[in-house]
This record gives sequence, C-alpha cells and structure tokens, in this order.
Amino acid sequence: MRKVLIPTKLDKVVEKILSEHGFTVVQNPDVQLADLASENSDASAIIVRSEKVTPEIMDGLKDLMNHEGFRTRRLVELLNLARRFRLPSGTGVILGRDKGENTVLRGETAVGTVLAPVNCPGPTALVPEMKSPGDVALVAEMVAAYSKCDRLEGDVKVKVVPKGAQDGAGEGTVSPARPYDRTKFMEWQIC
Repeated sequence: MRKVLIPTKLDKVVEKILSEHGFTVVQNPDVQLADLASENSDASAIIVRSEKVTPEIMDGLKDLMNHEGFRTRRLVELLNLARRFRLPSGTGVILGRDKGENTVLRGETAVGTVLAPVNCPGPTALVPEMKSPGDVALVAEMVAAYSKCDRLEGDVKVKVVPKGAQDGAGEGTVSPARPYDRTKFMEWQIC
C-alpha cells in the first residue's frame, strides 16, 4: 500500500477516498513536516497546503529520492508543481495542469526528458529519470490522453526532448495511437 503524508488536518471524506484508492494516510498536524517525513521515509506522496517542501524534507523521503530521481534541489522545487505519477517501472513523471506549469516544465531539459504535444493544446511532461526504454512511449501516450485533442483529426504528435539536449539535438516526435484514455493512468497518479 502506498503511503501519503499530510501535515495538516484533512476532511475525513478525503481520507476515506485516499484509503479506498490504496493509500495509507499518515496525518499529524502537530508534527513538523520534516519530522513527519523522517519518520515515514517510505512515503510515496505528500499533500501540503502552504508548507514548502525543502531539500531537508526530501532527504527524509528516501522512497521518493530512490524511485523518482529527485536528487537535485531543482527537482525538489518541482515537486510543488503539477501532477505526479509513478509508472509501473518506477519512472516518476511530472505532468503540467495549465499553461504556466507547462511553460516551466518545457524549460527543464537540464534535469529531465521533456515531452509535449506539437499539434494540439495539452500538458508538458518532465521525466527526471527513465527506468525503462518503453517509458518514453508510455509517457507520450499519457501526454496525448491528457491533451485537448477531441477536435483533432489524426493522432497527437508528441515532441520528445532528451535530458540535457541543447539546440534541438536528439529531439524527435512520437505519435501514440488512439484511443487516448486517461483512466489507464489514474492508478499511477501519486498527487
């Protein structure tokens, strides 16, 4: 069962929903977030309202560090942005929800592989570390599934910019086949 840390009071309905979806909820508004993280190093998610997730807090969450490649200060900062998923291979994905988040993620090729739709509006994905060669295609399919492609004739084209690429080096496109289905990815969503 996946563990989620919540350093604030949470409505019992939300706790019930998280539990029904396979999460063990660890909630204690009286304990500092850094201490909560240290005591629960196997947690796979944190739900925060106004607390900042600092590198010190991340040091306490070894599961996130080991499985998702969040080993730099910048990646820790990106935890406060967008939706997060963990694929079956263990690959972590940060997926933008709006234009602002997508703009930030598009500029992060120094810290991970970036995928974004080319021929329709949709989310940008940042993958700090690919755990499996097949994950590029799976993340491209996720980007297509969350895109606004309902009026698009043909397949969504997803641009892939490899980690560390400069001046377009190594870029390519992938066209995941229809149908695009978000429900496939919902069980992999961490927060």
